[in-house]
Amino acid sequence: MMLAAIDPRVTCVVPTCDVTSYLEMAKANVGRDAEQMPLGITAEHFEEADALLPMLLQNGSAMINANAQDFFPIAGSRQAAKELEHLYGIAGVPSHFAFA
Repeated sequence: MMLAAIDPRVTCVVPTCDVTSYLEMAKANVGRDAEQMPLGITAEHFEEADALLPMLLQNGSAMINANAQDFFPIAGSRQAAKELEHLYGIAGVPSHFAFA
């Protein structure tokens, strides 16, 4: 997912379960793997779903694959999907995003 944010060769990304918000992670009081939180990322107000936005700019496709609560709070996944659906819709390519 993070590679898709910086490498224009990536045209499709399907992260599984871990797209959530840092606020939801804090509410759930669960730890986070360091490789999923690059240094300074929260200071810039970057959310995990933001890593999927380059797919929109590159006319690529993205899907969030999360359907149940696990280590990652599903509420954050649903919120991220709602925001991304809205942005892909505004861009005129709603079929390029899915939440499964």
